[in-house]
Amino acid sequence: MTTTELIALSDDIERWARVASFRSSDDIPRMRRSPEWLPDFTPDSVERRRVELARFRERLAGIDLSAGDVAAAVDARLLGSVLDRVEWDLDVLRNWERDAVFLVGQILGPWFDLLLPRPPFTADVERGLVVVAQSIPERVALARANLERAGVGDLARAAALELEGIDARFRASVDGLESVVAPEILEQLRASAPEAGRALAGFSSWLQESAAVFAPSAGSVSCGSCVTSRSSPRSRRISSARRSRTTDVPSSPSS
Repeated sequence: MTTTELIALSDDIERWARVASFRSSDDIPRMRRSPEWLPDFTPDSVERRRVELARFRERLAGIDLSAGDVAAAVDARLLGSVLDRVEWDLDVLRNWERDAVFLVGQILGPWFDLLLPRPPFTADVERGLVVVAQSIPERVALARANLERAGVGDLARAAALELEGIDARFRASVDGLESVVAPEILEQLRASAPEAGRALAGFSSWLQESAAVFAPSAGSVSCGSCVTSRSSPRSRRISSARRSRTTDVPSSPSS
């Protein structure tokens, strides 16, 4: 029964992660998702993740491991580690509200991911490209709102550098799809490109201008500083344990 419960919990966590996890540029944790999927990094979505995370922790804690099944105990520890990583991302690193480089990855990463496989593209992927392109202005506004609350200056400067010339670069990436996607899809992408490019270019300028008033990186990258304002007791325990092994948290992990 214990093994069955652990498998069911693992499957539920995986299904949840496909929807709730952030976009990653790392090939190892990258998941196959619907082409129209967009990572959600609003404060409300983060709070929903916390609620679900607590439910998964409760389920894991309720599984009886008293029979001495070593394999089951190892599986339970691994699932606990997965859940700890979610909390680490949400409440310790807090890249979803601190790191402009990370947020650029959430905005433009899905576009890159859809273009990464060699064409021809399926109709679903072509539709996904339109969804991503049309979403960019709104998602830039959401990223700004997060960073106005908790942004870090050096990360904002780094993101602004990444976005240099982004309006022309994004338009060129759309033009490069001529004869690759269906004509009606190309027409929709070209219609969306100017507004998307303006939003991204404006975001770059805003990041450069706002970096000076954002939090300094020195006091925001150490484990202790990362959790001073919005951390749970468990996060502080995680941070305290890891502080014994490392002094600093990378200020800009893979987005």
